[in-house]
Amino acid sequence: MTARADPRLTPRKALCRLQSIGYALEELSILSETATAKDLTSTLYVLSQVVEESTMAMQPLLPKHAPPKIDREA
Repeated sequence: MTARADPRLTPRKALCRLQSIGYALEELSILSETATAKDLTSTLYVLSQVVEESTMAMQPLLPKHAPPKIDREA
């Protein structure tokens, strides 16, 4: 289920989810010492889904206009 399909995932809840990913990554680093590649791959996949859904839900909180691009060649 994506964030668009789930109206219960508010931008605030999505932000909390994204903040908790740091803790999950710490656990993943501990797990990586004993886990198989398949375990790590499935864990990373789940984390990527959470990030994607949370990012989509946070879109209303982002500024409507992107900051101007800086011309690095100038």
